[in-house]
Order: sequence, then C-alpha cells, then structure tokens
Amino acid sequence: MNLRPAALFLAYTVLSTSSVDAAYPSSLVWSDCGQDKCATLEFCKDGSNYGYRNPGDSLTPCGSKPGPLIRMTPGTTYKLTLHNSADDSTLKTNIHTHGLHITGSGDGDDITRFVTGGSCLDYTWDIPSDHPGGTNWYHPHYHTLTNG
Repeated sequence: MNLRPAALFLAYTVLSTSSVDAAYPSSLVWSDCGQDKCATLEFCKDGSNYGYRNPGDSLTPCGSKPGPLIRMTPGTTYKLTLHNSADDSTLKTNIHTHGLHITGSGDGDDITRFVTGGSCLDYTWDIPSDHPGGTNWYHPHYHTLTNG
C-alpha cells in the first residue's frame, strides 16, 4: 500500500492552541453519549489514495488533506468508531496514537486490531484527568510487522 505522508501522519490535540486550528481544514465532531463523548471517523479509499475524513464529507478527496483534527479534554472518556468505507473487503486499517497516555490493549490503542473495508471498529480512550496538554498525532498502523 502506497500511503502519501499527508494521509499517514495526521494530528490530534489535547487542549490545542489556535495556531493548530489554521493548519487543519476540519475537526472531528464529538457528541454526548451519556457521560462520554462519541464520534465516527471515516477511513476512505479513492483510487490509490487513502486517508481519514469526517463521515459524509464527499467534498474532500481521500488523502488530499490531513485528517480531521481530534480535540480531547483530560478527564473524559471518548468512544470513537472507525468506519472503513473502502469497497475493498481486503483493505485493512486501524488507528494508532502517539502521545496519548492510554491503554495499549483491548479497545484502547491495540495495534493488532483492524477493520476491513465496509466494516467498523470501536475504540475507547479514557484520557486521565492529569494528562498533559499538547499536540500529538494519529495514523493507520496496520502492516505485516504487527499483524500476521
């Protein structure tokens, strides 16, 4: 799979600054779901381009821009559904984060989990109340070195 850097290295933030806002064309929209926050992120394929975008964003070609900015606040639990909208059932993907102090197992940041085209995968990120602010990043992590 040939991923362009713009589709591979994408940012999310915890307590972001306004300077980050100018760099990203869209933000992930969280909604209340009980005491938690919930959202869906789409992984899409368009020809040989791959990338993340907000669901239903047909105006942004896949992989043409950085994925949505993901904002999170310490002390909150976030439930993210990754929807792999590719029409190729053999195309596998997932999400891996850098900088979040969360579990690397279960439905947290386990790089051995993946979702095939046309399916969804749920993540739960419990952001500790003492989590430091900063700009971090997320990217797909499915490859033969981590997934057999």
